Amino acid sequence: MPPGNGSTASDRTGTSRIGMLMATMLCVLITAGCGSTSVRTGADPTVCAVFDSLYEGSGFAPRLTIQGKATIDANQNRIRGKIQVDVDSPRHIVFEFTSSILFGSKREDFVFSLVDDTLRIIDRERGEFYEGEEAEAVLRESLEADFAVPAALALALGGHPGCDELDDLDYKLGSGGKLEFSGKHRGRSFRVVFGAGHRRIDDVSWPVFSRDGADQLEVDYRWESDAKGVVRLSEVIMHVESRRWRCKIRSSDTG
Repeated sequence: MPPGNGSTASDRTGTSRIGMLMATMLCVLITAGCGSTSVRTGADPTVCAVFDSLYEGSGFAPRLTIQGKATIDANQNRIRGKIQVDVDSPRHIVFEFTSSILFGSKREDFVFSLVDDTLRIIDRERGEFYEGEEAEAVLRESLEADFAVPAALALALGGHPGCDELDDLDYKLGSGGKLEFSGKHRGRSFRVVFGAGHRRIDDVSWPVFSRDGADQLEVDYRWESDAKGVVRLSEVIMHVESRRWRCKIRSSDTG
């Protein structure tokens, strides 16, 4: 709106600021950068919207299914087995695991679901059902994971806290055209790297909070193109260094 037709200096300043930010974001997302490749934005809603949009297109929506093999290393022990993971959303995950070898003189064969922060487990080997805190305790024991497993899985499989929970949200253009966001979640650092071109998530580092404190979850992803050129998730590696815990899921068939 031209001056004199109702606009104010404040309106023009706000419009200019948003326009400059969007132009910078477009430079980062579309080209190799237009001069500056790093912007500090705090809790700017425009950058939050871009962050959310990139997550929505990162390969985990609207639905992800992983079928294959899992290897879990925990406290110098190793568990191997077959796995199927169905992700409708980070708040709706179904996870099936059957160990292929005995672990501590017992076999693991269970299904767990995480729906709206409520964990449920069917232990098919022993004919038991668990829910809530009891289910979390069973899962920690079964996977030798002494941390908040449901929260970690949600973060590893396409979830992230809302922007109102994030501070100091930054982004920068990394090597090879990768786009890296970083900031703080409840005072702890996080990092999310989107790959060049397809903009799938390359790796993330998120704090995982529990009653015992906080651990740092690191996740690496590998994406491969199928015969039709569709990019699919082929491998996920989750590790929590402070707990000496690592889980590798290698897909034999993704959809």
